[in-house]
Amino acid sequence: MQVHTLDGADLCRVHVPPSRFPVEATVAVDKGGQVTRRTAFYVRIGNGTREITDLAERQRYVASRWGAAIQAA
Repeated sequence: MQVHTLDGADLCRVHVPPSRFPVEATVAVDKGGQVTRRTAFYVRIGNGTREITDLAERQRYVASRWGAAIQAA
């Protein structure tokens, strides 16, 4: 972790190494006061984060990122 000062404000920079395997997140979704939990798969693309909801697209991403051997795990 590094702390920088930018325009008089502190900015914390955290370095996180990439995962060696795919990870699903459990997320809470609030729909009008009704909170439900579900699993989601997110990827970093450029400077953004995107959820992959399509199973075929997710399988292609996992195979290209971690290899086909991870698919069966």
